[in-house]
Amino acid sequence: MSHIDEITMMMYTDGELLTEESEKVAEHLRSCQECRNTYDSWMEDRSFFEQSFSATSAPLPSLHPSVTQQIDAICALHRKNRQASSKIINRLTALLLSLFLLAVIPAQSWLFNWLEWLWPIVQPYLLWTSTFWLRENAHTLWDYLLLSCFLFSALFVCLILAIILTGANRQAESIDPAYSRGGDRP
Repeated sequence: MSHIDEITMMMYTDGELLTEESEKVAEHLRSCQECRNTYDSWMEDRSFFEQSFSATSAPLPSLHPSVTQQIDAICALHRKNRQASSKIINRLTALLLSLFLLAVIPAQSWLFNWLEWLWPIVQPYLLWTSTFWLRENAHTLWDYLLLSCFLFSALFVCLILAIILTGANRQAESIDPAYSRGGDRP
């Protein structure tokens, strides 16, 4: 048997090999000094890491009161800036949504008013010239349906975004109670 590859050695040290494979590796380690040295080195590393990660970490030293005050001041400033930016974003969202609605409704009314004079002229040709009117104009109806679905979807997305943006501050407060209490530490 040639020297043991790294993956097999890792699996052997972790005890992940099948019994038959493990026996072959153990037999090779008894006969090959180079692989035995590699195995011993890997086991030393493994025990070092096990000891390092199993040891409890020392408690953190307490901070000087001036440092704590500076951290609290930074938290309060951050909270104030976040609330201000949240208000700005909420107002911009409401403004954009209002402008969208104000633009769509009059445009729709204007379009219908503009087409109103055209309807009596076109109506007989559209409805009564063919018995297969629906089949012949299905693609036009489908286009109108898709357009209206797109517009309603865009409106729905705008409303969802407004809800998300207005609820972001509430979510931050629910995740971090210290944030909602003005930076007080428990």
